[in-house]
Amino acid sequence: MKLQNAWLCGPPSRVIEALREFERRSPGLAQVMIPWAEGMGPKEFREPRTRLAREGMPAFHPRR
Repeated sequence: MKLQNAWLCGPPSRVIEALREFERRSPGLAQVMIPWAEGMGPKEFREPRTRLAREGMPAFHPRR
């Protein structure tokens, strides 16, 4: 059975690791889509994305 890895779940370090792997396998990757899961309320949708923005996305900003 082949895993699809359709969901990124876990602590920010795990999500960063998975996104880095996507980046490695897809040179030039500049964007990822974060869909709104059906049946999820606005608060449940917003909280993990806020955490990703605060704790995960700094790992992808250009280093100066």
